[in-house]
Order: sequence, then structure tokens, then C-alpha cells
Amino acid sequence: MKMAISSSAAVLAIAAIVVGFVFDELVIGLALAGLALVVWAASTSVIGNIGGFGKSAKVADPDAVRQYRSEHPGASIADALRAAETK
Repeated sequence: MKMAISSSAAVLAIAAIVVGFVFDELVIGLALAGLALVVWAASTSVIGNIGGFGKSAKVADPDAVRQYRSEHPGASIADALRAAETK
């Protein structure tokens, strides 16, 4: 399903370029480009998706994460989760 949405965003973007530049209809081209951007933004999901963790990942021990973060002050939560997962 996501592939169909992404490909439709690409088709809309190409249509926006063709309509905007070839047919010299700038307003319609910009509207299609905006629609393509909205479709593309709706098809990608990056918020809350930390790379390296699957749905089957085990739950990390909160104390281990806190200890890693206190020992490594510049580390992110994702770094602490990866370190706690490897222990």
C-alpha cells in the first residue's frame, strides 16, 4: 500500500512539472505539487521509528538505560536502548 501511495506522489509531482512548465499553468502546477507533497508526507512515517528496533525487540530494562545515560552524558536514548539490548 505504501508503495502505491509513494508512486502516486511521484506521478503527481511529474504532473505538476508538466502542467506548470510545459502547459504554462503555474497555479494548477503549484496545486498539484502541493498535493504531491501532502501525499508523500502522509506516506512516510519517521516519527517514533528508531532505526535498528523491530516489533519483536525485547523491552530494555529502564535501570540499565538510566545507568548508561548517566555514564555517557552525551548519549541519546536510542544509544542507551541499543547498549541495553546488547547486554
